Amino acid sequence: MNETSPKPGPENRKLHLGSGGAFQETETSQRSPDDDSDINDFTLRTPPDPIQPSIINTRLNRFYFRFALLGSVLYCIPILFLLFSPRSSNLWLPYLGNGIFICFLVIAILYINRRAADFAGLRTLLIGGMKITVLSIVVSCILILVMLAVFHEKLQQPPVIRIQDGTNGFTSILLFNAIIVNFPGGAFATLIGSIAVKHDQKTDFGNELE
Repeated sequence: MNETSPKPGPENRKLHLGSGGAFQETETSQRSPDDDSDINDFTLRTPPDPIQPSIINTRLNRFYFRFALLGSVLYCIPILFLLFSPRSSNLWLPYLGNGIFICFLVIAILYINRRAADFAGLRTLLIGGMKITVLSIVVSCILILVMLAVFHEKLQQPPVIRIQDGTNGFTSILLFNAIIVNFPGGAFATLIGSIAVKHDQKTDFGNELE
């Protein structure tokens, strides 16, 4: 009894990539189910790994820190003028710094919304604004202590303020202003700015920062 060659069927055909970039069908010999010697023509390529959350968090933290550093510098500019001329008549200058900081924070909220394709979620705006506020307060306190150390001799002149702490009260006043005034002011600016820039006031949904 003569053996007949197997007819070409789906199990005897294999696709391979031709030179022109198109798939071509070729006929292959029939093999048994137990034959594991065949090698696939194609190697499956896995898609690139998505960006890890830790990398995204690092980028966002750098983004917030840059804004916080800029806000702290703007806040400390009037304080620097006060330390150049430490008189009681100039004690309004720290409050000028508070106003500059609040205005800057509103601008930061606008920039966060722009970075999120002008469709940031309310949660994203609030968290971003509060992070910038807290970081700015920490950096501002550090800058104030550095400036007080630089102007220490100048602040040892006859006291113009009744609080005695080695700097004629300026340490207590400036740190109090940087923390107690900037925090509620920053929180208020964050809340108002977030509500103002959000397009859809009926929902909290929106784009997240990456």
